[in-house]
Amino acid sequence: MWKNTIKYVAAIARVYGVMLLMLTAAIVAVYCIPLSALRDNVDKSIATFEAEGSYPTRNILGQAQLDNFTDCYMLQASYCTDDKHPVRSAMEVMRCRRSSDIIADTRQYFNEGDVVPHESMWRYGKYWHGYQVVLRPLLTVTDYQGIRTLNWVLLSALLAICLVQMWRIRRWLPLCFLFALLVVKSGVVPLSMQYSNCYYIMLVSTILIMTFDSLTRTPLRRAQVMFAIGAVTAFSDFFTVPTITLGVPLATMMLKRDEHSLRQVLGLCAMWGLGWLVFLVSKWPVAMLLAGYNPLHEVGLSIVQHTVNGEDPTPKLIWVKSIISYGIRPMFALKVVAAVLLLAAAWMAGKGRQVARKHLWLWVLALVGPAWMLVFLHHAYWHHFISLRSYLTTWYVLPIFMCLIIDWRALVKRHR
Repeated sequence: MWKNTIKYVAAIARVYGVMLLMLTAAIVAVYCIPLSALRDNVDKSIATFEAEGSYPTRNILGQAQLDNFTDCYMLQASYCTDDKHPVRSAMEVMRCRRSSDIIADTRQYFNEGDVVPHESMWRYGKYWHGYQVVLRPLLTVTDYQGIRTLNWVLLSALLAICLVQMWRIRRWLPLCFLFALLVVKSGVVPLSMQYSNCYYIMLVSTILIMTFDSLTRTPLRRAQVMFAIGAVTAFSDFFTVPTITLGVPLATMMLKRDEHSLRQVLGLCAMWGLGWLVFLVSKWPVAMLLAGYNPLHEVGLSIVQHTVNGEDPTPKLIWVKSIISYGIRPMFALKVVAAVLLLAAAWMAGKGRQVARKHLWLWVLALVGPAWMLVFLHHAYWHHFISLRSYLTTWYVLPIFMCLIIDWRALVKRHR
């Protein structure tokens, strides 16, 4: 038993070590790109933000709000750097914040450069900002609008491949996935650099899992895969909708293998969580080692900001207020009621309790998004127009559960 445990831990440690070395080298490498190579396209991208504003809305298969505010931060992280010191720039990730108008601040920094007062510059190095591995090279050849076009092409192609692969597993599975994408208003995702990060990870990992049997052949290999997905999510994302990279690939993996072990699902969820947490936290000692920068003070301030009401001198948890606010939103409440009614109807037309119990693992995945929202509810409430997509997994697996437990033949006979 001890030998197997040691072998298991060593295998996960190898994945972690290789990923840490490769991704750290990648993020440092892209910060070696000189600012002069980015300047023209950064200028055009800022002009796009100035024309659209911080929070424009778009109606693409449902009206939804974009977050140009955060996308502008991502642009700043690309340009507010010192290309003579790429290691320090990659670890500290500077941003310029002089007012509440982040777009105007970005334009002012772009125009003034080195004369911007030091007190206006802030470190944002608590995250890896791994999206820069793609964003900085892209900014050498295209601007924000070009990135949006590229997102449309790539995400559409990945979605098409994913749907075809899902169809081979279950004929109704693509419909479940499309339904989930529509409910959480995924039509605007290609228009946002921030939104698209987790969608890329979700789609690519799901396609790889469905395509290569070797990735899921053994329990150890499945654990390594989920650990790696969690780690890549922590590297690329910064608290947008990370749980979609857990729920969709894992649910699809279990259906592909026709396995229904609740214990296995819990274990693989834990491996994803371990990969996400370990890799997120790894940024802090790496930054200290390579750049002498300690992000822990920044991390502490962020925790206080999202757990304590700053307007009240007495520490006060805000998540209670957030829960109440979410509960009274009409569309949120309507979706919950609709889900309960549909599940009740499916149960009445189902194959029996034994079959339903067999597929209880789907409920674990259905609760992943809501659980994330509860743990980080203040952050989720602030960014509700982003965090609503955390329910993508929920709306994916609930129809799957209904399709698996309903006795379709008996239902057809009953209504003849």
